[in-house]
Amino acid sequence: MSTSSSRSITQRSSDKHDASKSGKIVSDLSTAPSYSEIEPPDGGVRAWLAIAGAFFVWFNSWGPINAYGNKAFDFKPMFKTFTDIFGTDHVGMFQSYYGIHFLESFSVSEIAFVGSVQNFLVLFVGFLSGPLYDAGYASHLLLSGVMLTILGTMALSLAHHGQYYQVFLSQAICVGLGWGLMFTPTASIPSRFFKKRLPLAAGFASAGTGVGGIVYSIAFSRILHTSLGFAWATRTLGFLALTTLLFSILTMCTRAQSTVRRRLIDCTAFQDRAYNVYLAGGILTMIGLQAPYYYASLYATELGVTSTPVAFYVVTAMNGGSCLGRLVIPFVALLIGVFDAFILAYIATCTSCFCFIGARSNEAIFAVATLYGFFSGGVVALSPVTLVRMTPDPTLVGTRIGMTFAISSIGVLVGSPICGAILKTSNNYTYVWMFSGTCIAVGAVFMLLCRVELFGMTFDKNK
Repeated sequence: MSTSSSRSITQRSSDKHDASKSGKIVSDLSTAPSYSEIEPPDGGVRAWLAIAGAFFVWFNSWGPINAYGNKAFDFKPMFKTFTDIFGTDHVGMFQSYYGIHFLESFSVSEIAFVGSVQNFLVLFVGFLSGPLYDAGYASHLLLSGVMLTILGTMALSLAHHGQYYQVFLSQAICVGLGWGLMFTPTASIPSRFFKKRLPLAAGFASAGTGVGGIVYSIAFSRILHTSLGFAWATRTLGFLALTTLLFSILTMCTRAQSTVRRRLIDCTAFQDRAYNVYLAGGILTMIGLQAPYYYASLYATELGVTSTPVAFYVVTAMNGGSCLGRLVIPFVALLIGVFDAFILAYIATCTSCFCFIGARSNEAIFAVATLYGFFSGGVVALSPVTLVRMTPDPTLVGTRIGMTFAISSIGVLVGSPICGAILKTSNNYTYVWMFSGTCIAVGAVFMLLCRVELFGMTFDKNK
């Protein structure tokens, strides 16, 4: 009897000890920081290496997009062939080369469609890559994106003369999907490492676009006119992408991973009136934002104020301005606030777009092109930062950015054909600049309304 009682007392004592220990564990777990509460280090070697890796993804995605060529809908009413536009001694990136030599039997709009689809996929694939990034698959997305990019580029170098489908499948689809898998994680990853200095980090990463646009356009054009020709010019760009993107794979590792399953769309975002206003402004902006990159050099050539070889460098000047703007405007954002700098960059972008109407000299066109690149670069650099500010749950940053870019890609897809149709009908670039500038201006109004909805009329550099 006493033995049984002793065992009972011992067992109860043990149970109390286990319960106390279990309670302590539960208490420790409840006070442990969750995935969403991990504070970004806001600096350090690892953080800046990740930003350097992101720089090269921008370099190898939006850089070539901005250097693809002068996209158009149909210029036959003004020019009989591409040779009338660019001549035979000097050509730009893929768009002009295809029109003169490689796909000369196809219309300008068909050739432009390759670049438009590629551009569209970079943003639209965000529907998939955003949630996967939030779920912790950043390295998988980067690796898959690099493989598709290199595969598509090398396949393009093997394309046969006049075979449109080979160019479309390799460059528009394969490379476009590769860039799309990489881009949303790249736009999202600065927020994993930076908070106070997020605008600077995001701006430095996106500056790769301007540098890439310059390097890709000049490298392709120079190699193309040697004995190496189109095939090896394209392969050289592929090797350049492979080398730089390997660095991105090694450095763009996330600080933490979430094991929560993600939906492709964060439906709660559409319950936020500020987000809906932002989204509408983003679509309108994307309709008009790329037009100067597509038409500026053609505009200079048609005016006759700039020789054909010099006109090729109008877009290069725009990319140079874009690179500088992506570094300077984020710094301004630290001084006056992200949204305020964002809206000011918007206003300056639409103003400089309208200034193309009065640019009638060589110097004026280059000056306006550089200014447009500067301010539009600031808009693009701060776009992911504003979305981070609007996302209450840090674990949904990739999803929000991905779905926003994907929906905004509608503007990318329809913007070029609309501008081309305007030019075809009017035979006047003034209407193109007016349409593009108006789209950006209305987009700026929507962004201002979004800012008022979020913060009211108060001014705070932390907003």
